[in-house]
Amino acid sequence: MTHILVIEDEENIRTGLKDLLEAEHYQVSVAEDGKTGLSLALSSLADLVILDIMLPHVDGYEILKAMRDANLDTPVILLSAKTQELDKVLGFRLGADDYVTKPFSSAELLMRVKARLKNQTQETVESFHCGELMLDMVASKLCVGDKEIRATIKEKEILYYLIQHAGKAVTRQQILQEVWGSNASSVTSRTVDTHILTLRKKIEPNPKKPTFIVSVHNVGYRFEKADL
Repeated sequence: MTHILVIEDEENIRTGLKDLLEAEHYQVSVAEDGKTGLSLALSSLADLVILDIMLPHVDGYEILKAMRDANLDTPVILLSAKTQELDKVLGFRLGADDYVTKPFSSAELLMRVKARLKNQTQETVESFHCGELMLDMVASKLCVGDKEIRATIKEKEILYYLIQHAGKAVTRQQILQEVWGSNASSVTSRTVDTHILTLRKKIEPNPKKPTFIVSVHNVGYRFEKADL
């Protein structure tokens, strides 16, 4: 049974989410504060985490960062009453997979949960090598030479999409639609640029003069396919 961890301090929302998800036959664990939520997020075998940002003791951003620092690829859907673009960008930069603003409908949240779980379990049968760069989506592993690179799910998905279209220019909107899916309309192209900048710092020999992910003026980005 698919296990979902809900970290939410508002009792009515927490209880409502638990009832909603259990009605869909998910196994649900809950935490009502950030300290408990952090412990469960790092120690449990949750298949997905629904994480409120504004929490007592430890906030959602800190929990998310701790998960990614621990190299946990568990999909995370952030919940927040914050609607500012900067709050969303921060969440995605820290490794969130989706961002839902309060108030939200049950139908919308279920759609997003099912989309993230589908992406998580979707089989990927290819690994890619390009010079010193290696990406294996089955193992969720990114390496440069013999060194494994710590990268978020979103960063790997962006790189995977670029590699799939190696040698071709792709727009920021195409990346948004492919990687963020149903949530693309609530994310701006600046988010793509931020992820690309971070990826370059992790995989490029010289991030200021990229050789893998190059910019295409007035279009977007292109992955150079030499040795692919």
